Amino acid sequence: MPLEQIIRGNIEALDQGIELVGNVTDEQYTKIVTPYASSSMGAHFRHILDMFHALKNSYQTATSVVNTDALTVVDYDYRRRGAAVEDQRTVALDELKEIKSWMRVLGKNLSTFGNVGVRIKTEVTLQDTQSVELDSSIFRELIFISSHAVHHYALITVIAKLQNISVNDSIGLAPATVSYLRDLNKPDLAASE
Repeated sequence: MPLEQIIRGNIEALDQGIELVGNVTDEQYTKIVTPYASSSMGAHFRHILDMFHALKNSYQTATSVVNTDALTVVDYDYRRRGAAVEDQRTVALDELKEIKSWMRVLGKNLSTFGNVGVRIKTEVTLQDTQSVELDSSIFRELIFISSHAVHHYALITVIAKLQNISVNDSIGLAPATVSYLRDLNKPDLAASE
């Protein structure tokens, strides 16, 4: 079932975040490695977690309202800039673990609630403040936030490597890239026949 795979992918992404945060010091977590990066690992983790929280809050609102045709809005523009999660690794670890627990519960509840419809809200222009709202689904947004986290992990990996921190080779790689690399390492069955 796609739901189980989507939830598993999110949990794998959260586990990568837990591994990353668990393997750095407080100083490394908050360091900005200029001129190569303009933000710290902590700022990236805050942003990743903001996306997960936006979806979680929307889902909880949607499932607590009975008999309504109004779609709950997932507000991806909401940011907790300057929050403790940016400066305190332990806060990030706690939030990652809390979201992971929610994912497990979500996997069980989605079979009851079905593919809950939502509306997403996000800014789309740089020159001025222009937000759009579009219809989506919990399934689609789960795929988005997992992919979004992986791409930020790629940036975090660069920040880590610039600080001489050893990082797991698969962190920051999209699932399709990992599959491609895995296929490259398979023995050629035709050559063995």
